[in-house]
Amino acid sequence: NCGMGVSAAPPATLPVAGVADFEFDDENDLTVAATLEDLDYACGGAGADVADQIMLATTDDVDHGAIRSAVERIRPELELFTNDQLVGQLQQGGLSYFRQISLVLTTVTMIGITFALTALALGLGALYPNYDTENVAEIPTSFGGLLFMMSAVTYLAGVVVLEAWPVYLFLQSRMQGGEAQVSMTPLILGVSGAALLTGLAVFVPLNAGVKRVRSIDF
Repeated sequence: NCGMGVSAAPPATLPVAGVADFEFDDENDLTVAATLEDLDYACGGAGADVADQIMLATTDDVDHGAIRSAVERIRPELELFTNDQLVGQLQQGGLSYFRQISLVLTTVTMIGITFALTALALGLGALYPNYDTENVAEIPTSFGGLLFMMSAVTYLAGVVVLEAWPVYLFLQSRMQGGEAQVSMTPLILGVSGAALLTGLAVFVPLNAGVKRVRSIDF
């Protein structure tokens, strides 16, 4: 970003001094640190002399509060934060929001999964009963038992796929860009799809199992 929004910088040759890890970057971010002069050179010599963020590294024995007070006296327009303050803001904002949405979504999802797996077991057990076996351990390996296990795994995979990716996009956008840039559409579509799949997993096997039981002449 050379001050003109998202744009391609002109070709420039710069030496690489080293490779570093940036603690607050997302795993998909590609960050390059350079001096202000090198940034101006990379941007085509546009005379850029403005920095959005300045990071200072200090030794452990330095009084960070004293440094902050000194900088604020010289440049009162700057907003200064220590690492502890940044981590605290992240925990109060993005991570607390993550915990809230995770708690609600996990609770609702687990309740739905409980009903769905129970309905699958009852419905398929009624459709494919095994009255001939004398060993209870053989029931899970019967046709109905194997069909239930495959159906349960397919259902769980569907719920994970429908919820995991939209939730990841939602939380990533929420933590990086703030609430104004959050799109609720993927999350709503994913959760709605998981709810629809759960409803089908409950209704279809139970309905088929009830019809099967009613058709049996006891």
